[in-house]
Amino acid sequence: MLRNHSHTMMSLMALAALTAVSLLGTGCNTPEDPAASTKAEVEADAPDYLAGDAEPYDHEMVRDIKNARARRSMAPASSGLSFADVAIPEDLDTIDPETLDTQPTNLANPAVILDLQGGDRIIFELYADKAPATVDHFIPIVESGYYSGQYFHRSDDMCIQGGDSAVSGSQPWPRTVDLEVSGVPFDEGAVGMARTQDPNSASAQFFLTKTRSEHLDSAYANFGHVLEGMDVAHAVPERRLEMRGSDVPLDENSRMSRATLVRFEGYQEAEEAMLEEAEAGGDEGAEDPDAGAEAEGDSATDHDHPAEEGHEGHDHGTEDGHEGHDHDAGDGHEGHDHGSEDDHAGHDHGA
Repeated sequence: MLRNHSHTMMSLMALAALTAVSLLGTGCNTPEDPAASTKAEVEADAPDYLAGDAEPYDHEMVRDIKNARARRSMAPASSGLSFADVAIPEDLDTIDPETLDTQPTNLANPAVILDLQGGDRIIFELYADKAPATVDHFIPIVESGYYSGQYFHRSDDMCIQGGDSAVSGSQPWPRTVDLEVSGVPFDEGAVGMARTQDPNSASAQFFLTKTRSEHLDSAYANFGHVLEGMDVAHAVPERRLEMRGSDVPLDENSRMSRATLVRFEGYQEAEEAMLEEAEAGGDEGAEDPDAGAEAEGDSATDHDHPAEEGHEGHDHGTEDGHEGHDHDAGDGHEGHDHGSEDDHAGHDHGA
């Protein structure tokens, strides 16, 4: 009897442990982009956009991206990218920043107007000055028309996440970008890139945080901020990562109908001032050639880089991202089981 009792107690303890782990897993999922998988996989198995129905993509642009050698957008910020390196298209439409709910941090930065199927819109600034590599990666995706028809497949307390091609039935974006930690905290309205557990796997999925999510600060790329439409983001019907594969429908009203890249009125003066300042700084550093040699003699202290472990939350990535602690935020590519909803955000590593 004693042996049976002992065996029963051990079984109950094991069951309790498994239950605890399960509960942790469904907590805060980080925004993860399951579709992104890994950088190598995304780039090696890039789909042929010219073979089938790839509307509304700009076929020529995507073809150029696929055939091009690695661009500067693939390099992390530590490689020396700056605002001047971001390829912002010319002759974009402009919007009056005074009409927005929140003022942009820098008029020189570009912005995105995200129109939704139900008639609402979200406008967010892109931090070309703080996250140049990520913005340089994101701009061609917007310009290509990729986001037209994409869903926000995830909506929970931490964020809304979208851009998963597996959910919309479109073909995945063929490029990834290395993790770039901008140093800007993930407060409410932050715009981040979702990814898998591989920090350098962010592709096209992104997320908008609904609340302060400090666990993402050093693990995900914060490359923008919502200036108008946070009420719209909060209104997206709940659809948590753990609901993937269930009967919970995707919300058609919050489906993206169009993403448009724009500039702020007055950007020319702001941009000119930034570039002049950068140029002056460069000239100043070049004035005293002996200064560098002297510094070399002193032991140059290595700069500690913030932990880029990123799996947000424990959700790695908004795109594939695992939000919160749910390594499933975008895990799931609905319909494709790619994990788009597997995203980990928050402690979902991504949002």
